[in-house]
Amino acid sequence: MINISKNILSAIVHNLMDNSVKYTENGIITIESHVEGENIHLLITDTGIGMDDKKIEYYTKLQDNIENEKLLLQKYGMGLHLVLQLLQMIEGKIIFTKNHSKGTSFRLILTNKKR
Repeated sequence: MINISKNILSAIVHNLMDNSVKYTENGIITIESHVEGENIHLLITDTGIGMDDKKIEYYTKLQDNIENEKLLLQKYGMGLHLVLQLLQMIEGKIIFTKNHSKGTSFRLILTNKKR
């Protein structure tokens, strides 16, 4: 059980799954989760074409400086920008990883705040 807005979490997962489905043809998409202390880790992995290093670097830097950066929505599209904004609202984090074989992994780290 988690104490995070289901609407926000749903929008985040929907967007990441949509990206995985869009860029994975005849491949595999997996979703895994586990708990570490008060953090919930949700891992979405695909065997699609994968994000290039430039995009991974861009979104990682944007996440680290999201309060100070103006969002350049035209740069790569709105989806992951929205995910970063929503994660900020729930004090979550995402880690983008290029898979060794092919595809991308998105690790969401969500703090399960006690009510």
